[in-house]
Amino acid sequence: MESFLSELGHAVNVRHPNVARLVGVGLEGGEHLVFPFSRLGCLSRRLHGGSGEEGTMPWEARYKVAICDFGLAKWLPAKLTHYQVTTFEGTFGYVPPEYTTHGIFNEKTDVFAFGVVLLELLTGRRAIDGKNHSLIAWVRSFLSSKDEVLKMVDPALGGRYDVEQLRRVMHAAQLCIHTSPAQRPRMSQLA
Repeated sequence: MESFLSELGHAVNVRHPNVARLVGVGLEGGEHLVFPFSRLGCLSRRLHGGSGEEGTMPWEARYKVAICDFGLAKWLPAKLTHYQVTTFEGTFGYVPPEYTTHGIFNEKTDVFAFGVVLLELLTGRRAIDGKNHSLIAWVRSFLSSKDEVLKMVDPALGGRYDVEQLRRVMHAAQLCIHTSPAQRPRMSQLA
């Protein structure tokens, strides 16, 4: 409850055009923060939802998402440098090794998750696919060469993208998913 109230306190005070505003709280069946429904739907549906009436999410839209100033999933009190959890509070595929092994949560945990989102935008693949294959594991085989990034690009884009933008997104993602948290950049550096 203390963690929920802390997160609620921060969510109420966040005012940023790229962060959804809190509209309510639900307590039935657990603690829930309520945010407005986006008319565009969620990023996952836009990216992985198939070729419905919206079609494939174009590279230009993906790139705009990649440079957004994302709000962090958790806010730590100023006096803390990290937070240790005793029960798993994340989505597999987006959490770094130090979180799954030691339960350590800090800004670098969110940096890692942001890197996974960048990889999803680049490749069109899910963080964990239906066969429980990790996007991170798949991507690591392509990180040896700058030219390998083109082999990772979502084929649904049909070659309609800016190669320099792709390389920038891949470079940022590569920094974010570093196995050592100390080697990952801060969100301010990524921007």
